[in-house]
Amino acid sequence: MNKLFTKAVIVEPRIECPTWISEKIEYKAFVILSGQSDESDVELFLTHLFLYNGIDLDRSLKDSFNALFIMIIILEYVRTAQVQIIP
Repeated sequence: MNKLFTKAVIVEPRIECPTWISEKIEYKAFVILSGQSDESDVELFLTHLFLYNGIDLDRSLKDSFNALFIMIIILEYVRTAQVQIIP
């Protein structure tokens, strides 16, 4: 059985430390999330996920996830409803 996977590629990563992480994030050229990932791998991934989606890292972790979910819901609505967004 073939395993499906997704690769996220981040170009020109920005490293900022969110308020909900107590220690400085160690930069890595890439992060692989798996069952063997440690807390720092997940923190680095989430930091990039939020930054590249324009989510302010000064928010709480809960508020950051809520902003991400709202963005996903809006994008899915626009995609399925074929609504045209006028800038």
